[in-house]
Amino acid sequence: MQRRIDALVADQRVWWGLGIVAVCAFAAGVSWWGYQRYVLAHNQRAQWALSQQLEKFESVLQTETEDRAVWRDLEQGFEKAFELHRTSSIAPFFRAYQAEAAFRAGDPVHAYELLTLALDAMGKNFPLYYPYAVKRAVWLLGMPEETLIETLQGAPLHEVGIQQLKVLAQDQKNPDPGLAWYHLWQYGLVHNNKDLTSMAAAKLQGIAHWEYVLHDSADQGFDETLNVEMEETAA
Repeated sequence: MQRRIDALVADQRVWWGLGIVAVCAFAAGVSWWGYQRYVLAHNQRAQWALSQQLEKFESVLQTETEDRAVWRDLEQGFEKAFELHRTSSIAPFFRAYQAEAAFRAGDPVHAYELLTLALDAMGKNFPLYYPYAVKRAVWLLGMPEETLIETLQGAPLHEVGIQQLKVLAQDQKNPDPGLAWYHLWQYGLVHNNKDLTSMAAAKLQGIAHWEYVLHDSADQGFDETLNVEMEETAA
């Protein structure tokens, strides 16, 4: 009799244990479902906020205004939106557009720093990482050499920009290296750097779409030296 009682007690303990496990699993499932719903709702709110800011951005862009105060207000709008949605999956886009607005507001150093923050948050697998990285490098090429950017520790801005573009152009993960080569080619033409121009032109001729762009620029007389460069590269 005592054995039957002991067995019954043991069985009850087993069932109690299984019940606790089941309850915990159910609670965890509900919590995970709730978390996923929260993330989804949060990202949807972030997407709506981004769309609202982008409408303002496009509206200002179409006016072709050079009023820095207008772009400064827009930059602050993206900043506020970022702070509200900084944990969303699209938060880096707020930073990227904030950087663009800051650049147009006449603050290229702040713009460079903001876009660097955005790129750091994106990572190379993030959509549009490489175009934004190219844009950041091109900004450096357009800044006066005496401009100081603290994170670059006094390095010559144009040299840093050229090096960044070369790294991006040679990155195996970059789905469109031609964009970086194209800007290197343009910089070489403007600054009469024949070695850089020839190297970039040679690379572009190996990329179907960019080869067309290169020849189209030559046909339109982009630069009087371009046809010479093209002939030398082809030879």
